[in-house]
Amino acid sequence: MRDEIKNLLSDLMPAVDFEADFLFSHLDSLSIATILYVLNDKYGITLGVEDVTPRNFKNLDNLVRMVQSKRSMEARIQHFAETAPDTVAAVQGEKKRDPIIPAPARRGISGGHQVLDVRVG
Repeated sequence: MRDEIKNLLSDLMPAVDFEADFLFSHLDSLSIATILYVLNDKYGITLGVEDVTPRNFKNLDNLVRMVQSKRSMEARIQHFAETAPDTVAAVQGEKKRDPIIPAPARRGISGGHQVLDVRVG
């Protein structure tokens, strides 16, 4: 995977040294956006601005670890979604089985916020 990512990114950004010890310092915002887009597209993962950290972009090996971690996490989420779809629907707030039910009126307001009773199944 390392060579595949390096070749893919090097073809798009030949001026960037992907073997640099501190890759993040060689990238501008357009380069970072390109990396996110390409890795999202190639590996079917979801990378966002929260993933743009000096640690993740320190070097090519850290980029590879980030992709592997995201793929693993998203595979676990997909597996959970397939094995427990009602729970996932409730977490996502979907209307499947009306998972979000207002709490009794007496407890309807708490500290200025409406209290919700979340029930699954």
